[in-house]
Amino acid sequence: MGIDEPNAANFNYVISSPGTPEVLYAGSHGDTIRVSEDKGETWQELQINELPNPLNMEDGLVNPLNPREAFIVLADEGIARVFHNGTNYSYEIIEVTRHVYELEIDPDDNGTVFLATEDDGIARLVYVLGVGWEYRTGNIQPDEKMIAVCHDPNTPNQIYAGSGSGLVHR
Repeated sequence: MGIDEPNAANFNYVISSPGTPEVLYAGSHGDTIRVSEDKGETWQELQINELPNPLNMEDGLVNPLNPREAFIVLADEGIARVFHNGTNYSYEIIEVTRHVYELEIDPDDNGTVFLATEDDGIARLVYVLGVGWEYRTGNIQPDEKMIAVCHDPNTPNQIYAGSGSGLVHR
């Protein structure tokens, strides 16, 4: 099982779909993101050519309503949205203005992804019909370094964020 390549052991992040565990996304210090739909037996490689090497996958999540869509944090280079286009997997790079540490999809609206960022506090990726994904800041406080974000499973509209100074905000 796995990838028969010299750099296969260099994966620094692997995510799976909670509802469909056979779907895996893997990233490494290189220029590729790999996707498997059979628990890692075979992989499709996506070359990310427009970003400087090394590609640094720091965090990611799979859309719980669509296991063929994932959002992957690429350090300061933005966020890769990996998706199945009906034939195979593809990607788009969503530019962000700050370093992103962690992300969390809105459980009530899979068109909103919350981001824990360096200087914008909790920012959002919002899907705008006819335009695509946009990075937005504001309206969510505080405006300071946030390194973690999650929602309360019992109260999905409650977002928690952990700051770089050790505080938890909601």
